[in-house]
Amino acid sequence: MSAFLSFSLLTGFVTPASVLAAEPALMQDETAPEQSTTTLYDHSRDTWFSMGDTMSVESVAGDGKYFKGYAAIDNPSAENTVKNLLAGNQSFTFEVVYKVPAGDRQEYQQIVANGDHGFTLRDYQYMDNTNGTTSQVVGHNSGAWTNLNVVQNTSEYQGKKHTVIAGYDSTNKQLFYILDGGEKQVQAIANPDNGLTLSNYALTLGGCAETGRDSTYLFKSVKLFTGAKTAADLNGLTVSDAALWISADDNPVQPVVEPELDYSLLQTACDDVKGAEAANFQANDAWTALSDKLEAAQDILDTKETADHTQDEIDAAASALNQAWLAVRLSVDPQINPLP
Repeated sequence: MSAFLSFSLLTGFVTPASVLAAEPALMQDETAPEQSTTTLYDHSRDTWFSMGDTMSVESVAGDGKYFKGYAAIDNPSAENTVKNLLAGNQSFTFEVVYKVPAGDRQEYQQIVANGDHGFTLRDYQYMDNTNGTTSQVVGHNSGAWTNLNVVQNTSEYQGKKHTVIAGYDSTNKQLFYILDGGEKQVQAIANPDNGLTLSNYALTLGGCAETGRDSTYLFKSVKLFTGAKTAADLNGLTVSDAALWISADDNPVQPVVEPELDYSLLQTACDDVKGAEAANFQANDAWTALSDKLEAAQDILDTKETADHTQDEIDAAASALNQAWLAVRLSVDPQINPLP
């Protein structure tokens, strides 16, 4: 395969190429119950991200699971956001494993990006077929884009699975790109003293939140590391070494966390009623109803460690007890028992 580099100050993309086995037939996924088809799990941050209706999980015969479509894999407003790792004079490395569909001709194929005015890894397909597929690593700073462009051999690139290592080397002020363990390609960035632009767009797998571009590629995994890494550097690294680690073959279901039940209103209502002196009130229907509501409320409090109560049940019991207590107070004959 031959590849060459080109440089521009226009928006750009990145893609890989290698000779691997032909793409197996795509099948509709029959995901095991313990694996999610609605969320992506980042093992590094113990965080789940919704697939929404723009991503799905599919299986390829003999090659496990893949994500298809696009979804955000970061929340720029969260404390554990990775956006700051992708900006300024900081080195970082993405490793993305994906499959290129045979014969696909979509113009833009987003791989991973945190907005057009940030860092982007993508492919570009020339619609007039003059140059086939160009893989691009794009970095933005100080109003300018720097592209590292690698032209792929269509026959070797399409219909294959690839591993791309790409990112920014702040020491040498370069974007870099490695396809399938091959030669490292580099491109010096414009305005090198400023590093890369901080973007508030969500880092997205298979899409760009700023431009709305997406991808028809299938994604096996995406990982992010601090520092400028080579393929040799990445060998042996684990989840604990990564800033982001998402895998379609290890994508557990998000556990349902039941909120802690709040018994405080019910406890206060019971305490208020228990503090009343029965002698101050008439033995009427309202008092009988209050006694029943108090017994029911106390039963909930006594069994809160052993019974499956709900917050609605607890709040309803507190409200009923408060209403019964008010009814007793309003039923007092002021000639006999003045309202306390």
